[in-house]
This record gives sequence, C-alpha cells and structure tokens, in this order.
Amino acid sequence: MFSTAEYQHKFIAQLLEQDDPSFLAQLHSHGSDHKLESAQRMSVYRNNVIHSLSQAISDSYPVVLRLIGADLFNALAIEYVRKSLPSEASLLNYAADFADFLADHPSCQTLPFLADVARIEYLYIQCFHGSDATAITMSDLFNLEQDKLPQVIFKKHPNVFLFNTDQPALEIWTENLKDEVERIDLSIANQTYLLLYREQYQVVPMQLTASCFYFCQALMLGLCIEDAWNQAVKNSPEELADDEIYDLLGFLLQRPLFTQLFTQQSTD
Repeated sequence: MFSTAEYQHKFIAQLLEQDDPSFLAQLHSHGSDHKLESAQRMSVYRNNVIHSLSQAISDSYPVVLRLIGADLFNALAIEYVRKSLPSEASLLNYAADFADFLADHPSCQTLPFLADVARIEYLYIQCFHGSDATAITMSDLFNLEQDKLPQVIFKKHPNVFLFNTDQPALEIWTENLKDEVERIDLSIANQTYLLLYREQYQVVPMQLTASCFYFCQALMLGLCIEDAWNQAVKNSPEELADDEIYDLLGFLLQRPLFTQLFTQQSTD
C-alpha cells in the first residue's frame, strides 16, 4: 500500500507518462476487473489533462502560436506541461515562465524575439486581470508648494507594468494581433520600451521613448522626481533638456500609473 503522499506523487508521475507497473497494479486492486483497463483509463485521463493544459497555454500565448504555427506550438506546449504542472487551482498564472522555456528551447533559437513576445503576452493577461485602484492625476500636485515638487515620491499602481528589450517584440506582437499582418523589417524595427496599464476594461500597451521609460521606471522604483529625472538622464541614449521633465511628468500623470504621492521629507 502507498501512503497518501506516495500515491499523489506516483499519480502525478503517471500523468507525465512515467509508467509505473506497481502503481497500475494498485489501481487494479481498487476495483478494476482488468489491469489493462487501469492503464487505459489512466491514458484517457492523462490525455485529457495534457490537452486541457496545453490548450490553456495556447489561449494565453496566441501571438506566439501564430508566429511559430500550431504544430510546433502544440509540441512545445505539451513538452512544457510534462515538465511543469500547475501549482494552483486557477490557471490564470499557469505557464508564467513559458517565455523562459522558449528562450532556452533549441527549436526557438532562430527567433530571438519570440521569448520577449511571450513575456508581453503574459504581462497583458496580468494587466487585464489585475487589481483596481484609484489613480492620482496632475491636479493632485497643485496643492503642493513649488519648492517641494522635486522631492515628491509616487506609489506605483498595482496594475501597471514596464518591460523593455532590445528586440522589437512590441511591434511584432501588435502587428500579429491584426487579421492582415504586414511584414516588419527587423533590421530597422524599434526596440521595445513598453508601458502597460488598464483603463476601465481596456488594456493599453504603449511604446515609450527611452527617456520616458527610464523616468517612469525610476519613479515606480520609489525615487523622487528629482532623482528619477537624474536617473533618466543617465540611462537614456537620448540627450535631454532640463525642461523636458515637465512634459514627461505631465504625460505620465495623464494615465492611471500612480495611486499616492508624498514628499520625501514626510517619509523620514
């Protein structure tokens, strides 16, 4: 007889097609008239589980599916399922590391942008199902004294995501959401500086300039406006004029990116 923990472990192993005659014999002893029937029933259950989970992956990564075709995608999804079963009842977060799986897989090495496209698809799902919160606006800065503005710190909205890569992943992803896809010249395509947020029930993916991305990233990491700007100037490949900070700050605060603001002194 197996303990409960042993039984669960062997059952999972059997789902992953690691045949264990002793386990099938145990199933047989619990009511099956024929040992062959135990194997057949397990095979049906295994196929249903693998099909359902691989289908869930294809639902989460439709552009990746379109880029590589159904045959290769299904083979990769099944391989992933056999290596990584869900750790929770909800499948919302399942295959969170599918992009890493693609990046390491030999069959995907000729498509260096593929993993980053998958990362965008996963962030899109997280944004669509993310938490709601009331966002601040530019008007919330008006009550502050002018000399305190450089020391203002913002609290990031929980449903906002940033992602950047030197691959044109956002351009590829966006184009492949269309019914009719136009060819993208990868030699001149833009690298990705993505801001992802939700307004009402609509996920908004936005390509930022490098300077805006680094400024927003620094603000979301908890730097005050002055330090965030200095960080953006340091990291951006673009040359920035000092007065551009006001345009970028106004641009960001027109969107639901932050939920609170306070001055640096008030946090001491």
